[in-house]
Amino acid sequence: MTSDYCLIIEDGDPYNKGQRLTLGFQDLVLGRSSSNFVPDIAFTSPYVSRKHAQISSQDNNYLISDLGSTHGTMLNDLTLTPFQPRQLQDGDRITLVKGLVTLSFKLDIDYEKTFLNLPRVFAQDEHSLVVDLAKRQAYVNGEPLSLSGKPLDLLMLLYENKNTAISYEQIKKSLWSERQGDENNVPDVGHDEIGSLVYRLRKNLGEPYGSCLIAVPRYGLVLNLESKK
Repeated sequence: MTSDYCLIIEDGDPYNKGQRLTLGFQDLVLGRSSSNFVPDIAFTSPYVSRKHAQISSQDNNYLISDLGSTHGTMLNDLTLTPFQPRQLQDGDRITLVKGLVTLSFKLDIDYEKTFLNLPRVFAQDEHSLVVDLAKRQAYVNGEPLSLSGKPLDLLMLLYENKNTAISYEQIKKSLWSERQGDENNVPDVGHDEIGSLVYRLRKNLGEPYGSCLIAVPRYGLVLNLESKK
């Protein structure tokens, strides 16, 4: 059964409703990013625990376990006992935090998939990442990318200055202008918050473009598209 199933997002930021996450053979942790931990499937709500739940494959079946989360995990209408795995069946509904995050476990018959750990394989000989700055729309290989909010803001900033490193200070001022600033008018934004945003943008871009978003040590970020020309 494994590798033929997926999770479909019904509700849960930063994902889009209906987005498919194809399951592989590896264990996947559902949770919330922090400064020292990034789960395989990361949600932004502060009510989601850092290590909230886990989906694993065993003996040709998928299992879900609550990892001792603060606000609980439900399978259909049953609240899971922490660390006691339950087998998943086609059509099962998974909810975290009493429905704040809702996922469906279904047979994956849609070929437009989002792979979590394996690089996406493109059939085209040429690839392109294009951002229409006026329309605030990103395109990968001519197809519109579902992206909004701060992930889109970050992509637009980096794309407008592609192949040039942008400092964290500039990123904070551009994306969090509503925040209170310090004596240099730099908004109060932590490294973990930027790290979580970068992680979400890379996930949305997929490969090979997720890997083009590169951190410059002790300085900032660069969208390096030189190798994709």
